[in-house]
Amino acid sequence: MCEYAGCCFCCRSRCPPPSSILCCFVLTTLPRINSQDWDITFKALGLNYKQVNKFWRVFYKINKSGDGEVSLIEFMNYFDLERTTYVEKAFSYCDTVGGGEMDFLEFVVSIVNFCR
Repeated sequence: MCEYAGCCFCCRSRCPPPSSILCCFVLTTLPRINSQDWDITFKALGLNYKQVNKFWRVFYKINKSGDGEVSLIEFMNYFDLERTTYVEKAFSYCDTVGGGEMDFLEFVVSIVNFCR
């Protein structure tokens, strides 16, 4: 059984080494991730394995297309919002790169910033 909180729901296989916060599901679903950079960010935010995995589960539910990035439409659909200037501004706050979609790292950093 995997030592990462709940990540074995995904593939039932071996997870990355214990130094990595990212569970195997994140690593196999989003192959372009540089897990070392993300681990550094998650640790700097004070997040542990369990917390990152909880964020991933929510992100995965929002990301209906499965492409690893949440669009404004997916964001609005998940939270049952209508498109307003406020909603667009809130989403653009999360989309720190400005590409029109937010990836998992942008999602986590935004939630942590909103909550602090």
